[in-house]
Amino acid sequence: QLGAGAALTYAVVTGPTTSSGINNCRAISGIGGLLTHSGLTRTAFDGELAAAFDMWERAANIRFVLAKSVDRTDVLISAEAVDDGVAYADVAPAPSDGRAVSRIKKGIVCLNPDIPWTASSSLAPANSSKTYRLRYVLAHEIGHALGLDHPGPNGELMSFEYSAGVTGLQPGDIAGIVTLYGP
Repeated sequence: QLGAGAALTYAVVTGPTTSSGINNCRAISGIGGLLTHSGLTRTAFDGELAAAFDMWERAANIRFVLAKSVDRTDVLISAEAVDDGVAYADVAPAPSDGRAVSRIKKGIVCLNPDIPWTASSSLAPANSSKTYRLRYVLAHEIGHALGLDHPGPNGELMSFEYSAGVTGLQPGDIAGIVTLYGP
């Protein structure tokens, strides 16, 4: 129901999987290669993921709970098996019951394992255009998995142009997520 809260399960893909998306995350894999390529530990990755979830939890009536199984989860966090772009999300809607707003059956977030990711809170200017801040890209893609689209080219975390200067949810992001899940 529009404006009602939700508790969503999530899992991080760590090994081979048969899960896949429908448009953007067609083939996914575990995050091991991403961690190795960017020199990140799993602890650092999990910390950035928790911070990304926390942004949405603080803004709206949403809670994220670690799933017991990758196969039975609402939001799946993964790497792309075939690298393309920076990051994507796929959203599979639940069967429609005729309402204007549909439930989401599953959301998949997939990150390119071959680009540099950082868990750092700051970027050196020389690296800012080539290194992506994991926390904010995860938060952006999780926003899609929650049902938000791009509001425009810039100014919001959910904008379609990545900006290292946007370091949290902006007023439009908050208004959108509160509309969907309540305050």
